[in-house]
Amino acid sequence: MLDIPRIHEALDRFIMSNPTEDYHVFIEKDDRQRPYLGLSGLGEKCLRKVWYQWRHAAKPVFPPRMLRLFRRGDREEFVMCWMLRGIGFEIFEVDEQGKQFSVRDFENHLKGNLDGVAKIPAEFWLSSHNPTPLLTEYKTVNDKGFQKFVKDGVEKTNPKYYGQMQGYCGYMGLKGAIFFAVNKNDDDLYIEFVPAKKNKFSALVDKAQAVIESQEPPERMSEIASNWECKYCDFHGICHKKEPAQKLCRTCKFASPSEGGSWICAKGREYGEVCKDYSDITKQ
Repeated sequence: MLDIPRIHEALDRFIMSNPTEDYHVFIEKDDRQRPYLGLSGLGEKCLRKVWYQWRHAAKPVFPPRMLRLFRRGDREEFVMCWMLRGIGFEIFEVDEQGKQFSVRDFENHLKGNLDGVAKIPAEFWLSSHNPTPLLTEYKTVNDKGFQKFVKDGVEKTNPKYYGQMQGYCGYMGLKGAIFFAVNKNDDDLYIEFVPAKKNKFSALVDKAQAVIESQEPPERMSEIASNWECKYCDFHGICHKKEPAQKLCRTCKFASPSEGGSWICAKGREYGEVCKDYSDITKQ
């Protein structure tokens, strides 16, 4: 167990020392539609939504404001790493080969990239626990979301973030994660120690298998189209209004995942070229 108040105090002292802020920010281009099932999305409440994402049923389109928010969240990781190193944390963002820590399973159809791993000084651990490497996870949230974290913790407030951490911890063999959330309204900081739980990880792997192997849409989270979570889902039209999926081999009922992260066509055709036999898998 971590001594969270002591970490807060150390971070405050570091910032009060008026340190020189020096770090390099590099953010890769990201079109938000990956060729694999992202481990970070498996904590979603709706399994059908995860399946739609996996099958590329619709290409997400974000307004400039949202793209700026995504970039701000990416930049915050570099700021947090700088501050944590300032209080003695050893932060590892890449593996021994200089590549970002990543996990993969199901013939490379399931993948995920970690924010990093931290080796935390003994002074920040409670006496009954031995220091151990932890997953690091950084998020930026508005004030409403931040107050929920403070009140209820990450597991109840955001199952997606919680599931993401359980997945990474399980695959990496880590005993837990240290979660940081920055309040975008006033720069307040929330910190939580999240212990790894084998049953949560096992359930997440089962969920991934169900999504990858399913050749038909899973059950909806809600049959009510006006449900607020459904209403603002990227796949609302496809799911509740019978709109067609974007026409790709990946959204065809004859396409299925194969070895090494590849896909095959049950009709024996070349995968990647939509043909006359195309049949929308979302409409079964």
